[in-house]
Order: sequence, then C-alpha cells, then structure tokens
Amino acid sequence: MVALIEYCHYYYFLEHMYTADFLELVDCICSFLAYGKTFIKIILFWLNQQNLIKIMSIMSDDWDDCVKSDVGLRETEYKAKISDRLINSIVMLHAMEACAYSSGAILNNVEVTNRTEELPYIDKLDIPFDVNTQFMYRSILFAECFAVITVCCAAGVTNMFVLSLTLHAAGQMDILRNWFTQLVPLANENKHESTVILLKRIVRKHQKIIDFSETIESLYSLIAFIQFTSNIIMICSLGFVIVT
Repeated sequence: MVALIEYCHYYYFLEHMYTADFLELVDCICSFLAYGKTFIKIILFWLNQQNLIKIMSIMSDDWDDCVKSDVGLRETEYKAKISDRLINSIVMLHAMEACAYSSGAILNNVEVTNRTEELPYIDKLDIPFDVNTQFMYRSILFAECFAVITVCCAAGVTNMFVLSLTLHAAGQMDILRNWFTQLVPLANENKHESTVILLKRIVRKHQKIIDFSETIESLYSLIAFIQFTSNIIMICSLGFVIVT
C-alpha cells in the first residue's frame, strides 16, 4: 500500500514538475524526504543485520548477568522502563501527528462526480485510474492515511531505538560504577582473591560496554548522517514555504 501511494506521489511530481506551483513542489520534496529517509533507515538496518544481531546478543547476555545481582537487575530494569515509556510516547506522538496531518483531507467534503479541479489528497497524488465515486475516493484517502501513520510510527521507532540502546549502555555503566564502590571495601579488608576476581569482572564488563558502544556507532553512523542532512533540507524548505 505504501509503495502504491509513493508511486502515485512520485508520478505527480514528474507530471507537474514544470506546471505546478513552486510551493506545491517544495511540499512534494519534503514528503519525499520524510518517506525516503524512513525507507533508507529500514534498508540500512537490513544491510547491517549482523551488527543488529550482535547488539541484541550483548543485551541478552547483560540481562542474564544482571539477574545474578540485585543492583544489576534494578539498574537494567529501570533503564528498560524509561525506554519503554519513551518509545510508547514517541509512537503515540507520531501517530497523533500523522492523524492531524491527514484529518484535513479526510474531513473535507469534496464532490467527486461534479468536479472541476483536481481531487485533494493528503499528499499530492496522480492516480493512474479514474476516481469517479465517493467510495473510491474515500478508500484512497484512508489508504493514504494508513500509509502516513505507518511511516511516521516507523520513523519514530527507528529514532527511539538508538536512545534505548544508549540508555541500556548507561545502565551497564552504572552497574560498573557500583562494582567499583564494592572494590574499595574489599581492598581495605585485604581480601586479595576477592579483589582480583572483582577486578577481572570489571575489566570484562568495561570491554563489553566498549564493544557494545562501537557496534551501535557502526550501525547508526550512516543513519544519523542521513537523518541530519534530510532534516536540515526539510526544515529549510518548510521555513521557506512559511516565510513565502
């Protein structure tokens, strides 16, 4: 459905490149970037699925390790709850944004049979068949609304995923800090063997956090660059439309 909507969207741009109003073309470009960057991010996730599997494996091992200590379990669960609340909030906000963006076209009362102008859609579309009934027109609008909500939620989830990974890494660093505080009493009590065991755990944990952070960086470096550049272009384009 999204592919069909995007095909009609691109077809409109190509057909009206030299005849449409300039502001409408700028609006089309912003829509292209909004959809395009989401598709690119999903493709990059697919191409970097080995890094994604490695990240999930490290997180699974961290959860298995934190069960052995109350402090580790408390810190990891706390960060997981924050991530869960943030993701739910971001997805709800993106869905509300998409519904608000689509509501104007859906609530607009348009006469399909006796029209003299192009039918208004949520995004600029050039449908390759004749839309001559109210049912067909409404079906296209709801399909387009579904596509907009889907892409917006996917964009929100991919953006929040890196924050969830960062929060998980921060939780593991808090666990590491707690282990350091336990190291001082052991050293004062001259428990050499226990101190060496804890030092080995700290070194392994630290190396694991570094490996986890580097894997996140390799997964998200290109995604962050695409997000940064596309958002700059969209902000400049929309700012130009508002000022004009």
